[in-house]
Amino acid sequence: MRVDSHQHFWEWSRGWFSRPEPVLSRDYLPADLGPDLKAQKIDKTILVQTFPKVGETDFLLQLAETTGFIGGVVGWLDLESREFPGELERYHRNRRFVAVRPMLECLAEDNWILRPQVIESLSVIARAGVAFDFLTCTRHLPYVLKVLDRIPNLRAVMDHLSKPEIKSGKLQPWQDLMREVASHRNVYCKLSGMVTEADPENWTTSWSISVQTG
Repeated sequence: MRVDSHQHFWEWSRGWFSRPEPVLSRDYLPADLGPDLKAQKIDKTILVQTFPKVGETDFLLQLAETTGFIGGVVGWLDLESREFPGELERYHRNRRFVAVRPMLECLAEDNWILRPQVIESLSVIARAGVAFDFLTCTRHLPYVLKVLDRIPNLRAVMDHLSKPEIKSGKLQPWQDLMREVASHRNVYCKLSGMVTEADPENWTTSWSISVQTG
C-alpha cells in the first residue's frame, strides 16, 4: 500500500484556511485530489488539520467517513483544556482519528509546548498510544527535545522536517537539533512541504538537499 502521509482539504467559505496565494482561495475537497492519487497510484492519504478548532476536526472526520482513500485524520484538540482526557477518549473511539496536532508554528510562545497543562495532555496522548504531530520550525526544536526527554513514550511525528531554512541556505542549528531529535526511537519524520521552504517560484525537480541526521 502506498500512503500520502500529509494532505489537506478545506471549504473556503468556512474561514478555516487562510493563505495569500490566489490558487488556494477556493474549496479543495476529495474530488479535486482523487484523480491525482489514481494517476500516482496512491492508495490512502492522511488528512491533516489546518485550523485550531474542534469543528474543523469534526468536518475532516465526516469527510473520512465518506471518502474511501482517506486512511486517517490528524485533528486539532485543545491541549490546554482540563477536559482534554475526555475529549481525546471520545475522538479516539473513531478509528479514523489517528493523531493530534496543535499549530505550534502559529503560536506567539515558542515554548508553549512546555506549559504544565500541555505537558499533562501530552502525557495523556502518550498513554493512549495516539500519535502527536509537531508542526514546528528550527526555533521550536529545543523545546521539542525537552518534551521528548520528559515523555519518552510519546509517538511523535515531525511535520515537514521541522521546516529548515532552505531558501537562505541556513541549515544550522536545524541540522544539529534534528540529529538530536532523530536519536529518540519513537519519533518519525515527514518528508513534506519542502518546496514552500525553498523557492516556490523557481524550484525544479532537479533541486535536492543532502542532510546527514545521524
